[in-house]
Amino acid sequence: MKLLKHMALLLIVLHFNAVQLMAQTSPYYLKAMELIQDKDYASAILQLDACISNEPNLAMAYFQRGTCQLLNQKSNVALVDLNQALKLDSNITEAYLNRGIAHH
Repeated sequence: MKLLKHMALLLIVLHFNAVQLMAQTSPYYLKAMELIQDKDYASAILQLDACISNEPNLAMAYFQRGTCQLLNQKSNVALVDLNQALKLDSNITEAYLNRGIAHH
C-alpha cells in the first residue's frame, strides 16, 4: 500500500514537471512526456535515451528517465539517472524525493 502511495506521488511529480517544462524544445523530450502521460514508461525511456544522446546536459531528461526507471522497479538504474540530474541541476527537488524512494 505504501508503494502505491509513492507511485501516485511520482505520477503527480511527473505531470507537474511535464507542464512546467514545456519550454524544452527537444522533440524526443516532448514525445517522452506524451508517453509518460500514457504510462508507457519503457517507450518514454527510449525517447529520453535519444534526448540525452543529443543533449547530454539536460538535467530534466535524466530526472524523467530516472523516474521512469523507478516506476519500472529498476531502483539501481534510477539512482544513476537521478544522481546525474542532481549533478547537473541541484534545484530539481523532486529528484531528491525520487532518490529517497529508490533507496527505500
